[in-house]
Amino acid sequence: MIQEQLSNPIGIVLAALALGGLALCIWQHRQLVRARNQIVGLLPDTKQKEAGSLPFALSLLDQHVHEKIKYLKERRQDAETETKALSYHHKKLLSVLEVFPEGVVILDQAGMASFANRKMESLVGIAKEDIVGKPPHDWCNDDKVLNLLVRYEGNVTRLRRSETVEFSPADKSDKTLAVTVSPISLPSQPDTTIGVLILFRDITAESMAKRSRDDFVAHVSHELKSPLNVIKMHSELLLDVGDDPQQRICSINVINDEVDRVSNMITDLLNITRLEVGSVSIERKRIRFRDFVADVFAKMQRAGEENNLRFKLDLPQSLSHMSIDKDLFRIALNNILSNAIKYNRPGGLVTLEAEENDESVILRITDTGVGILPEDQERIFEKFYRSDDDDVTSRSGHGLGLSLAYEIIVLHNGQLRVESEKGKGTTFTIELGKTSNLLKEAV
Repeated sequence: MIQEQLSNPIGIVLAALALGGLALCIWQHRQLVRARNQIVGLLPDTKQKEAGSLPFALSLLDQHVHEKIKYLKERRQDAETETKALSYHHKKLLSVLEVFPEGVVILDQAGMASFANRKMESLVGIAKEDIVGKPPHDWCNDDKVLNLLVRYEGNVTRLRRSETVEFSPADKSDKTLAVTVSPISLPSQPDTTIGVLILFRDITAESMAKRSRDDFVAHVSHELKSPLNVIKMHSELLLDVGDDPQQRICSINVINDEVDRVSNMITDLLNITRLEVGSVSIERKRIRFRDFVADVFAKMQRAGEENNLRFKLDLPQSLSHMSIDKDLFRIALNNILSNAIKYNRPGGLVTLEAEENDESVILRITDTGVGILPEDQERIFEKFYRSDDDDVTSRSGHGLGLSLAYEIIVLHNGQLRVESEKGKGTTFTIELGKTSNLLKEAV
């Protein structure tokens, strides 16, 4: 039969078509298998085993694509949320730096200023608009600061630790500023510097306090050294005077006076230090103020009469009772009266008088001594301040008495004022409020 068909031309054609169709089916099958395998390769490992036929594999791929699209959309939303959060925190950080009490400048990795706050203008007189986007040598005017900053211009990675310099702006010489340069790094890469933080801080008050401490130590050292040198000199003199009683008595008196001077200075120094640090608690008691003032004046009068001075006390009989700390206020009165005696002239007069009104009691202590220069009156109540006037330097003193008196009177909510004319004398006025004393006592 086959032979007959093959011998027939039409049969030959039909056979060829059948073989071609079979071959095409085999090729298409292989293509479908290949396509199915490629689709399965696109699926996650967990779903590859589930893929059977090509249609099912296509269904799984379609499902996977939709899941992937959904996941990417969620990631995009998360990324947008994170971007907004980062933008918010960035703006918040810049807002904080903008109101920072110190001047702030940030340099990027190239050493260019990427941020500056408005405090820079009030501190160094440079607007933030003149700083941002520029290297330090374009906006920094101080050579000392510039020498520090240009080290990192163009390469901030050179900065490994914080450095600080101090300077005074050219147009604000009364100010002292500290400039601190610190590296900026990522928490994950602490050894990699990505920028520089520059802080400009006003340390004028700290510098003045440091100078005051240095002056204080210098004054104390000087005031202690002077009497100690005198004591040492007269101690050595006592070893050589032999049997001369007059010289021995003179040296002993000098030593005694200098010991008293040192003792008084140390006592005043301790008292004023306690007042300044607030460790003194004022213990008010309601007293007969007239009797108290008269007693203090009488004791000082006995000491002053040795200097051939005259004394006058003028107190109203009806002077009100006052609520004060007797021990502290006695120190204040003693120091003012001691000054009136010390800086008076031979045969001069020391007067203490009082008056009273509805609001206060006023004490005036007047001497007829050397007086105080106008420029010295402005600083008379400063610690260790002593005038360079010859009439002052010729008399011993350590510059603490009036400062201590001032602190004590202020502690009593009072006022201490000075009026003086060179060569004619001085008046110290103490004013104590009566109402405040009564309120203090009630509390």
